Amino acid sequence: MTKGDYSITKTKVKYSIARTKGDYVITRTKGDYIITKTKGDYSITRTNGDYSITMIKGDYSITSTKGDYSITKAKVKYSITRTKGDYIITRIKGDYSITSTKGDYSITSTKEDYSITKTKVKYSITRTKGDYIITRTKGDYIITRIKGDYIITRIKGDYSITRTKGDYSITRTKRVYSITKTKVDYSFTRNMRDYSLTSTKGDYSITKAKVKYSITRTKGDYIITRIKGDYSINKTKVKYSITRTKGDYSITRTKGDYSITRTKGDFSITRKMRNYIITSTKGKYSITRQKGDYIITRTKGDYSITKTKGGYSITRTKGDYSITRTKAGYSITKTMGGYRITKKMRDYSITRTKEKYSITRTKGDYIITRTKGDYSITKTKGEYSITRTKSKYSITRTKSGYSITRTKGNFIITRTKGDYSITKTMGGYCFTKKMRDYSITRTKGKHSITRTKGDYIITRTKGDYSITKKKGDYSITRTKGKYSITRTKAGYSITRTKGDYIITRTKGDYSITKTMGGYRISKKMRDYSITRTKGKIQYYQDKGRLHYY
Repeated sequence: MTKGDYSITKTKVKYSIARTKGDYVITRTKGDYIITKTKGDYSITRTNGDYSITMIKGDYSITSTKGDYSITKAKVKYSITRTKGDYIITRIKGDYSITSTKGDYSITSTKEDYSITKTKVKYSITRTKGDYIITRTKGDYIITRIKGDYIITRIKGDYSITRTKGDYSITRTKRVYSITKTKVDYSFTRNMRDYSLTSTKGDYSITKAKVKYSITRTKGDYIITRIKGDYSINKTKVKYSITRTKGDYSITRTKGDYSITRTKGDFSITRKMRNYIITSTKGKYSITRQKGDYIITRTKGDYSITKTKGGYSITRTKGDYSITRTKAGYSITKTMGGYRITKKMRDYSITRTKEKYSITRTKGDYIITRTKGDYSITKTKGEYSITRTKSKYSITRTKSGYSITRTKGNFIITRTKGDYSITKTMGGYCFTKKMRDYSITRTKGKHSITRTKGDYIITRTKGDYSITKKKGDYSITRTKGKYSITRTKAGYSITRTKGDYIITRTKGDYSITKTMGGYRISKKMRDYSITRTKGKIQYYQDKGRLHYY
């Protein structure tokens, strides 16, 4: 046929279709396909289940060989290759390169200067401009930052950290520590359980060997030595001398005139300048201060303290307390496990009887009650109310607008001004924030997230997903391996049901359908229709008036 320029040949199961003006060449030989269209620049080849698709104007090239894919788009320069589950993705203008080989990753970005490599559990990250180098090999870390001058190394639990400008050096090897700071002159070393600390400018030297201590500070004049539990402390300028030998103490301060001696459990303290005399003999205390008017006596666990000018009187006899302060108006009494505290000046009243508490403050408006583990707290002006009854909580604060309730494991949290509302009931969550229009609900493994202004709705029910965004017009649904993706403005619709694909693009007018191993491709703008069903080709072109089945 000359004018229409068609040529159709069928030899047994071999097909050959040619059309010159419309530029089609279709050949089929034992299930293998070759389709070529020159002006539209399509080339499709299928050989033994392998595919090769080329579109010159759109600059796409797709190749599939036994499950391995290679996709190339020239103008925006994408290249995707998949070989036995391994990926190579390259984008030239954005300068990304991603490689995955058997679970190992390699990511490179030229402009931002990133390089990330993962091999089994070994990591290597490099960033040139920010000057980071991070390496991890079997749990060991090496981190380097050049401008910030950090070097961090970790090998088998041992650490080494160096910072150049700040002049820090920290090393840990087998529980041995060494810390050095140059400018302020610190040096610290810990070996097993022994310490050594040296500071040049502050003049410190601290040494601990097993349980022996030695501390020296030159300008402040300290010398401290401890050997086998015995102490010797000397401070020169203010003249301290402390000695402890086998449990007995001797402390002397010359200028302040202190002398403290403890021998076999008995104490004797004398300070001449301010008239103190303290004596303890076999658990009995006697403290006398003449000018400040104190008299303290303890005999067999009972106390009696009297201070005349400040008006104190404290008495304890066999576990019961009585404390009185006249000027400030305090009175505290404890009898048989119960407390009673009264302060007249500021209106406090505290009562405790066995395990029951009651606290009242009139002017500050507090009322606190505790009865066998249950709490009730009220503050009027600050507006607090807290209640706890066994395992039930209730907290209320009016002005800031909080309300928290917990009843047997279920939470209800409300914040009025900040507009939060959180509810947990029988394993389900509900979260709402009015200001930014969020609503999150979880009920026994089912999730629902709603954001009004941003128009997101996300629902998850037993592993199935549904995502909707109104303004951008997205809708994604997944139900037991079945996918459905819709974008209204750009006009995409993708559906996958048990291995079958349906892809529709409204503006570009593509329609691709794959069902039970058969293909159907339609393009409205140029009136193409290609159908393949289990090895058979059906071809149709309306304007060229070619119909072939």
